[in-house]
Amino acid sequence: MLAVHGAACGAEPSSDMLSPRPDLDSLPLLSALAASSRTALLENAVVHAVASGTVLFEQGETPTFQHVVLTGSAHLLGRSSAGREVLIEVVEPPDLVIPAAVVTGSPYLMRARIPEPSRLLLIPASLFRRAGRRDVVRVAGGGVGDLSSRGIPLAVGAD
Repeated sequence: MLAVHGAACGAEPSSDMLSPRPDLDSLPLLSALAASSRTALLENAVVHAVASGTVLFEQGETPTFQHVVLTGSAHLLGRSSAGREVLIEVVEPPDLVIPAAVVTGSPYLMRARIPEPSRLLLIPASLFRRAGRRDVVRVAGGGVGDLSSRGIPLAVGAD
């Protein structure tokens, strides 16, 4: 069953960040899936309120969740050749955070940090990959398709 968790790092979430059941059916990713896949993902998904400044993951970590930004944003950060942190991309609702790493099971090539209080849907990576294999055409149309617009080919790793 879908769970809703409070903010990370001890910050108090605002009332709009914790709704009993956010409107997830309107997310392009989920609305594109077959009903059985959508149910399987949502039964194991968590809506998580995240405080400003929280690091979601570090470069080189292997994904455990597919993060979907519901409110707020996530900054994807890399390092310049001089070692300075560089903002690569801002992920906003209803986008996925680095789906290529989740789909392929590869380590993240960037770090992700939350710049403002945000709400994320966390879908276990293994379930997301399985749903992608079952509904690859639907998933491509509903969220992972944006990978091709970024020049990233869709490849599904073994799970």
